[in-house]
Amino acid sequence: MPRDAARRAEGRPFRPGPDPRRANGRAPGQRNARTVAALAAIERHAEELVEVAIRQARQGDVGALRLLLDRVLPAMRDRTVALDLPAVTAPADLPAALSAILQAVADGTVTPSEGERLAGLLAKWSEAHEAAELAERVALLDEALARVGGAL
Repeated sequence: MPRDAARRAEGRPFRPGPDPRRANGRAPGQRNARTVAALAAIERHAEELVEVAIRQARQGDVGALRLLLDRVLPAMRDRTVALDLPAVTAPADLPAALSAILQAVADGTVTPSEGERLAGLLAKWSEAHEAAELAERVALLDEALARVGGAL
Protein backbone atom coordinates (compact mmCIF):
# COMPACT_ATOMS: atom_id res chain seq x y z
CA MET A 1 0.00 0.00 0.00
CA PRO A 2 1.48 3.44 -0.86
CA ARG A 3 2.42 5.75 1.97
CA ASP A 4 -0.38 8.29 1.32
CA ALA A 5 -2.98 5.54 1.23
CA ALA A 6 -1.72 4.21 4.57
CA ARG A 7 -2.10 7.66 6.13
CA ARG A 8 -5.63 7.96 4.83
CA ALA A 9 -6.42 4.52 6.21
CA GLU A 10 -5.18 5.65 9.65
CA GLY A 11 -7.56 8.61 9.62
CA ARG A 12 -5.01 11.21 8.54
CA PRO A 13 -6.08 12.39 5.12
CA PHE A 14 -3.58 15.21 4.75
CA ARG A 15 0.15 15.29 4.28
CA PRO A 16 2.12 16.67 7.20
CA GLY A 17 2.85 20.39 7.02
CA PRO A 18 6.07 22.19 7.84
CA ASP A 19 7.66 21.47 11.18
CA PRO A 20 6.68 24.35 13.52
CA ARG A 21 9.98 24.02 15.35
CA ARG A 22 11.92 24.96 12.24
CA ALA A 23 12.82 28.60 11.71
CA ASN A 24 10.81 29.49 8.65
CA GLY A 25 8.79 32.53 7.74
CA ARG A 26 8.98 35.81 9.62
CA ALA A 27 11.53 36.19 12.40
CA PRO A 28 10.16 36.57 15.94
CA GLY A 29 9.42 40.22 16.71
CA GLN A 30 9.34 41.24 13.06
CA ARG A 31 6.22 43.24 12.27
CA ASN A 32 3.83 42.90 9.38
CA ALA A 33 4.49 45.40 6.57
CA ARG A 34 0.99 46.88 6.97
CA THR A 35 1.56 47.40 10.69
CA VAL A 36 4.87 49.15 10.02
CA ALA A 37 3.23 51.41 7.42
CA ALA A 38 0.33 52.26 9.75
CA LEU A 39 2.67 53.11 12.63
CA ALA A 40 4.74 55.34 10.35
CA ALA A 41 1.60 57.20 9.21
CA ILE A 42 0.45 57.68 12.79
CA GLU A 43 3.87 59.01 13.78
CA ARG A 44 3.82 61.53 10.92
CA HIS A 45 0.39 62.85 11.97
CA ALA A 46 0.49 62.20 15.73
CA GLU A 47 0.25 65.85 16.77
CA GLU A 48 -2.68 66.54 14.46
CA LEU A 49 -4.48 63.36 15.57
CA VAL A 50 -4.14 64.29 19.24
CA GLU A 51 -5.48 67.80 18.55
CA VAL A 52 -8.51 66.34 16.73
CA ALA A 53 -9.16 63.89 19.59
CA ILE A 54 -8.96 66.70 22.15
CA ARG A 55 -11.30 68.88 20.10
CA GLN A 56 -13.83 66.05 19.80
CA ALA A 57 -13.59 65.25 23.52
CA ARG A 58 -14.28 68.91 24.35
CA GLN A 59 -17.36 68.77 22.10
CA GLY A 60 -18.72 65.87 24.14
CA ASP A 61 -17.50 62.84 22.19
CA VAL A 62 -17.30 60.25 24.98
CA GLY A 63 -15.28 57.83 22.84
CA ALA A 64 -12.60 60.44 22.18
CA LEU A 65 -12.53 61.36 25.86
CA ARG A 66 -12.16 57.69 26.86
CA LEU A 67 -9.35 57.24 24.32
CA LEU A 68 -7.45 60.24 25.69
CA LEU A 69 -7.93 59.25 29.33
CA ASP A 70 -6.89 55.65 28.65
CA ARG A 71 -3.64 56.93 27.17
CA VAL A 72 -2.95 59.62 29.76
CA LEU A 73 -3.99 57.85 32.97
CA PRO A 74 -2.43 54.45 33.59
CA ALA A 75 -4.63 51.52 34.50
CA MET A 76 -5.32 51.26 38.22
CA ARG A 77 -2.83 48.86 39.79
CA ASP A 78 -2.08 47.82 43.33
CA ARG A 79 -1.25 50.76 45.52
CA THR A 80 1.12 50.90 48.43
CA VAL A 81 -0.80 50.56 51.67
CA ALA A 82 0.60 52.28 54.75
CA LEU A 83 -0.73 50.64 57.91
CA ASP A 84 0.59 50.69 61.42
CA LEU A 85 0.56 46.93 62.06
CA PRO A 86 2.07 45.35 65.13
CA ALA A 87 5.20 43.31 64.49
CA VAL A 88 4.48 39.64 63.82
CA THR A 89 7.29 37.53 65.21
CA ALA A 90 5.28 34.69 66.71
CA PRO A 91 1.89 33.07 66.05
CA ALA A 92 0.54 34.80 69.14
CA ASP A 93 1.01 38.16 67.33
CA LEU A 94 -1.34 37.20 64.49
CA PRO A 95 -4.67 38.13 66.15
CA ALA A 96 -3.48 41.67 66.92
CA ALA A 97 -2.25 42.15 63.34
CA LEU A 98 -5.50 40.79 61.91
CA SER A 99 -7.50 43.08 64.22
CA ALA A 100 -5.51 46.07 62.94
CA ILE A 101 -6.27 45.10 59.34
CA LEU A 102 -9.98 44.68 60.11
CA GLN A 103 -10.04 48.08 61.81
CA ALA A 104 -8.34 49.69 58.79
CA VAL A 105 -11.00 48.17 56.51
CA ALA A 106 -13.75 49.40 58.85
CA ASP A 107 -12.24 52.91 58.91
CA GLY A 108 -11.91 52.99 55.13
CA THR A 109 -8.12 53.31 55.23
CA VAL A 110 -7.86 50.23 52.99
CA THR A 111 -10.42 48.63 50.72
CA PRO A 112 -11.91 45.26 51.64
CA SER A 113 -9.95 43.57 48.83
CA GLU A 114 -6.70 45.12 50.09
CA GLY A 115 -7.56 43.97 53.61
CA GLU A 116 -8.21 40.49 52.29
CA ARG A 117 -4.81 40.43 50.58
CA LEU A 118 -3.08 41.63 53.74
CA ALA A 119 -4.85 38.95 55.78
CA GLY A 120 -3.72 36.44 53.15
CA LEU A 121 -0.13 37.53 53.73
CA LEU A 122 -0.58 36.86 57.44
CA ALA A 123 -1.97 33.41 56.60
CA LYS A 124 1.07 32.70 54.40
CA TRP A 125 3.35 33.82 57.22
CA SER A 126 1.53 31.45 59.55
CA GLU A 127 1.89 28.55 57.08
CA ALA A 128 5.61 29.25 56.65
CA HIS A 129 6.08 29.43 60.42
CA GLU A 130 4.25 26.11 60.87
CA ALA A 131 6.38 24.47 58.18
CA ALA A 132 9.59 25.73 59.78
CA GLU A 133 8.41 24.57 63.19
CA LEU A 134 7.52 21.12 61.85
CA ALA A 135 10.90 20.81 60.13
CA GLU A 136 12.61 21.68 63.40
CA ARG A 137 10.54 19.10 65.30
CA VAL A 138 11.30 16.39 62.72
CA ALA A 139 15.01 17.17 62.98
CA LEU A 140 14.82 16.84 66.78
CA LEU A 141 12.96 13.53 66.44
CA ASP A 142 15.57 12.27 63.96
CA GLU A 143 18.35 13.15 66.41
CA ALA A 144 16.55 11.44 69.29
CA LEU A 145 15.91 8.37 67.14
CA ALA A 146 19.57 8.24 66.12
CA ARG A 147 20.64 8.41 69.78
CA VAL A 148 18.20 5.66 70.78
CA GLY A 149 19.20 3.53 67.79
CA GLY A 150 22.88 3.93 68.69
CA ALA A 151 22.24 2.88 72.28
CA LEU A 152 20.59 -0.40 71.30
